[in-house]
Parts: sequence; structure tokens; C-alpha cells
Amino acid sequence: MSQTYVILIETGSLVENLHYGPFSRYWWELPSVPNLHTQPRFPIRVGQKTNACLNGCDFYTTVQISSSNQMLPEYYCQSGNFLVTETSATKAISEICQNIFQTKTQYSGAIIMEWNDKKIIDILSTTVNFCLFTCKLGKYEIFIYGLGSSTHSDWNKAGNGYKSSIIYPYKKRSAIFVSEIEDNKCYIHIYQDFKLQKTFVDTTPDAVWKNSGYIRKFSGRQLFGLEDEITLQKLQKIFVPQCASHEWSNFKLMKKIFEYHLQQLNSELKLLYPFKYQFSECELGAWSSILCAVGCSNIMPWSCNESKYQFWTKSQNPINFLVLFSTSFGDNKKTNDRKH
Repeated sequence: MSQTYVILIETGSLVENLHYGPFSRYWWELPSVPNLHTQPRFPIRVGQKTNACLNGCDFYTTVQISSSNQMLPEYYCQSGNFLVTETSATKAISEICQNIFQTKTQYSGAIIMEWNDKKIIDILSTTVNFCLFTCKLGKYEIFIYGLGSSTHSDWNKAGNGYKSSIIYPYKKRSAIFVSEIEDNKCYIHIYQDFKLQKTFVDTTPDAVWKNSGYIRKFSGRQLFGLEDEITLQKLQKIFVPQCASHEWSNFKLMKKIFEYHLQQLNSELKLLYPFKYQFSECELGAWSSILCAVGCSNIMPWSCNESKYQFWTKSQNPINFLVLFSTSFGDNKKTNDRKH
């Protein structure tokens, strides 16, 4: 495409049930950037708008939710009095250009949307907490659009919130099989024509896929995407270390839990400031406010007048850490006969 200049007008927004729902595979795209093979998928944002100047004409293209199918994107393209709505950016820009220039030339939707520009891809990928990724299993491509961790070895330590999808025939027509872990159970939801057709539930990925009777060539864990190396690496990164009461004497395990859940505020802040920097009460107060705002809790059982140290946790149950911390500290001040 010659003489094309494109400006990003609006970045658009993410929609939870679209970008992280059963049909999320239609809302993520691979960059059309040369020699960029490791770049993850980026979201097709609702409301993304560009202005492309082609052969002296301005073309405005906007991503919107399809009026005929609320689960799919569509592309609205306008140039002067010409208006086109299509299922892809390539179809939209090509059709409107054919009307204006009286030519059958096909134009690239990726260029019109600036999906061939790494800087724009980076902008579209900001504020994205989780990027959908894929893995190959034989001839199948599995889309993983949700992660969750647990201690279940037969789930390969995946947990509640894990979601993936695979395309396979159902009653001789194409369908989306969604594998999901929720409420500590494993599900398969079969969607066809964008409607839920069938659900299977069991205790493990292997059991639920065996129960379904579909794709017997592979194990349930494989079909969930749970034996893919990249999936396992990502699960390991989000794994929350846990232990039972009888494991409290396991120093390595307890150290890992301590490092994951607790941070001593003063020592951590020293890593961000110059050597021997003296913090004012105002600065420490500001940092405390920030930590509170992002969901952390100070579990030090004494006020700032009693102790200058603070221990902060990102645990969802900070009261448990407060009780354990207080009890352990009290015990450590005692002798073996439990007396001070």
C-alpha cells in the first residue's frame, strides 16, 4: 500500500466478557510486525480508532461490537460520504477504497489499524493484566485465556480461574470446547453457534475429558493445555506457596511463604533510595497509603510509636498472618519453659 499515513486516534478499551470469555480467541491478534516472532498477542480493543490518509483521502476506521453478533468485532470505515461495516479491517478498507478509487486492489487492514507498528502494539497492550497465549497440540491450537494456581498435582497445579479453548466438531459441525477449572471442579463447556450446547463436569482434567468422549487421542491435561511448557512456566510464576500446620518446622518452605507474602517496609524502601537515606514520617505515611490502596495490609501488632518497623502482606487473609506473627513473636521472647 503506497502513500499511506496512519494516526491512532483512540486506543479503545477491554471488555471482560469478550477479551476473557469463551469467544476471546476472536478478540486477540498477532502483530503484523516483521521479524517480531516472540511478540505476544495483543487485544483488539473496542473503540480503537485510526485515521489513515491514502492517496489524498482520509479513512476513519473504528473497532466496534458487531450489531449482528455481540460476541464478535466488526470494523466501521468512513471516508467522506462512503460508509462500510465489515467483519475484518481488510474487508472494510478494501471495499470502501474500491468504491472511491474504482479499483479491485486489496488493502491491508493491519496497516490501516497500525497493527504493523510495534509502538502502537505496545500502546494497545498497556493496562492488560493478562495476555492470552496459545499452544500447539498435534493439529490443534489451544487458546489459554485465564490462569489460576493450586496445589493439585493431578491438575499440574492449575487452579480456579484457569480457562482454555479448542476448536473441534460437535455433531459434525465446528464448535468451541472450553476447558475450565472453577469451584475446585473441572468443566468442559461446548459452544456452537455462539450458544452453550453441553457441559461436562468431573474432578480432574483427565476425568472430565474422558467423560466427554471427545478427542481420545490426548489426555485431559494435554487438552486443557496443562502439559505445555509455556503454560507450566506461567503457572509456576503465579503459584502461591502454602503449607499446613505440620509443615511449620520446614524452614525452606516457611522462608518461601514469608518472602512471598511479607515485606518489611523499611528494608524494601532502602533498595529504592540512595544509601543511608533518611525517611521522613510524611514519606513513610505516603508509602503506607499506596500499599493500602493496592490491597496490602500492615500486620505489625504495634503502633508506629511503639515500633518503627512495619510488615506488610498481600495475603487475602491478613488476619491469619497477624495472629501467627503475634503468637510467634510472643513465643520467641519466652524460654523453653514458656516463661519470660
